[in-house]
Amino acid sequence: MLEKFGRDILSLTPRSREKWVKRAFSFWRTHGFPFPQIDDHVIHNDFNALSHIRVSDVIVGQEALVNTVGLRLANAFHPHMWQIPCHGRSSVDSFESDESLLKAIRKAYRFYPHRRCWNAQCIRSLMRFAHRSRVSNFRPSVARAVYDCYSPHGGSVLDFSAGFGGRLLGALSLCRHYVGIDPSPRQMQGLREMTRRLCHISHCRVTLMEEPAEDVLPRLRESSFDLIFTSPPYYRTERYDRSDGQSWIRYTSYEQWRNKFLATVIGHGCRVLQTGGYFLLNVKDTLDWPIASDAKALFPRDFTLVSVLRYLLPTQPHDRSTSSQLYRWEPIFVFRK
Repeated sequence: MLEKFGRDILSLTPRSREKWVKRAFSFWRTHGFPFPQIDDHVIHNDFNALSHIRVSDVIVGQEALVNTVGLRLANAFHPHMWQIPCHGRSSVDSFESDESLLKAIRKAYRFYPHRRCWNAQCIRSLMRFAHRSRVSNFRPSVARAVYDCYSPHGGSVLDFSAGFGGRLLGALSLCRHYVGIDPSPRQMQGLREMTRRLCHISHCRVTLMEEPAEDVLPRLRESSFDLIFTSPPYYRTERYDRSDGQSWIRYTSYEQWRNKFLATVIGHGCRVLQTGGYFLLNVKDTLDWPIASDAKALFPRDFTLVSVLRYLLPTQPHDRSTSSQLYRWEPIFVFRK
């Protein structure tokens, strides 16, 4: 069943097609959600491929192109990202619904005619598309290019919202001192495991702190980093977990979050950055909150907005049905001290 291409199923009569659909449903209902798994060989190959990415492969003019090298590797250390609700539902939630799973299996052979349509990767992808139900990771290839562009060899970089490790993986592929801060125990577990598995083939030094960024940054030494590069949470849009350190739990209103979290991390981030250093912030306004607008207004006068990179992301299949655009984009604001 896992070897069937979509075209094989499409060539069958409707009755035979439905028998295969029921077999695929029974198989995945029995085996459970197909969390991604990678072995040491894949880890080494993916990391080696990332280590050969050049700036020109990713950043062209003011655009950071779609490049997924290293993304599978970064995601593999955070299987819980499939369980985090996005737009009210997670990929695992969709999978556990018989109706959603059957709908995905019936869609798979039309969606993937030239692929093994019911293998683990295709099923995961369809669950991700359902209800836009998976949080995303920052692309390691873009992170590597940013570090290469805006920080010196051996320099110190700060990521005060370390998240799912896309930026950490980019740093691991270079010679840097990466300092990552995140309050989530699950995410920090993945970051530590990524560091442990890759430290023997990396020239990067890593320091990880499992605390809220607004508590840590005031303790850091002034002018101690060459680069700050991060993507803060969008307040309550994505709720990574329910640990006490999560900013959406600590602050009950957007105004409180902006004043006590966003203003603190930007203010102290500016303080700990060296003169001449860069502060890159991947953030956007949402329908509910003007996060990017507020963030830009919080930078002091001795910081100059030198450019805005367009971080390209593929649109979801259901969005393409109403638009001809293959890509959407988020801004990466590039400030210099």
